[in-house]
Formats: sequence, C-alpha cells, structure tokens
Amino acid sequence: MIKRVLNKDFRLNFTDPYSDTKRNWYIQCSKNSMINANKQTLFTHPIKRWRLEKFLERSN
Repeated sequence: MIKRVLNKDFRLNFTDPYSDTKRNWYIQCSKNSMINANKQTLFTHPIKRWRLEKFLERSN
C-alpha cells in the first residue's frame, strides 16, 4: 500500500518490502527518487528533512 502510493502519487521508485529477519522490514529507492522526494518536500519533519538533505549533499 505505502509503496503504491509513493510510486504513483509522488513518482518515486521504491522496491517491494523485504525482510532480513522476521522483525525488520525494508523498502529501498534509487538516488534519483531521493532527489525527487527532496524536491517535492515529501519529508516535512525537520530532522528527517535535514537527514535527507545531508545524505544528498554527501552522495554527490
């Protein structure tokens, strides 16, 4: 459900959920999707937004 909304409504490209243990679940996306998420202000929480911006700065 979340993946479908992110991919369709925000035009981001996330993978299907997967688990490396029975407790932790993950989804992944490309760097281009992270750039698009930043442009669309997908993360409004100040700390999450700051982390995304720092990640993108360091990955250039």
